[in-house]
Amino acid sequence: IKINSSSGARSAFQQVIEDFPDSKKRIQALLLIARTYYTDQEFEESKFHFQKFIELYPTHSQVDRAHFFKAMSDYKMIDLASRDQTHTQEALESFKQLINRFPKSQFLEKSKKKKKECELKLAENVLTIGKFYYRAGSYQSAITRLNGLVTDHPQLKILDEAIYLIA
Repeated sequence: IKINSSSGARSAFQQVIEDFPDSKKRIQALLLIARTYYTDQEFEESKFHFQKFIELYPTHSQVDRAHFFKAMSDYKMIDLASRDQTHTQEALESFKQLINRFPKSQFLEKSKKKKKECELKLAENVLTIGKFYYRAGSYQSAITRLNGLVTDHPQLKILDEAIYLIA
């Protein structure tokens, strides 16, 4: 089979899944379908297919890979700190799950790094909202947000601005 594109590869992998339902290659094909979506930057689709793999094969030797790329799919969809942080929160939860469930995974260090980046992005979001409330003159709302930021993330570098605004 000649495959010249990701969609061609997906079709070939789908054919393996359909034609050989009892084959061990079917499992690998499912993982590769998810990976082609990820490579094509179709992150919602890749997330769906990695999740499907995780649910169907929770004890497979490559399930940590599926967890990592599912988390990375959310990570790649993260937007500016001033916008909705649903993908950031979902990526953070997925990285935490991978770190806790697979302490010997080859993706452990990358997951720890990405987890910290997600935590920083969420903290930046709280700071952005706190600054908005401050500029709008809603000081009590600003103080509540910023105090929460200082309490929840005492080690972050962005706290100087939050502490300044609280004072």
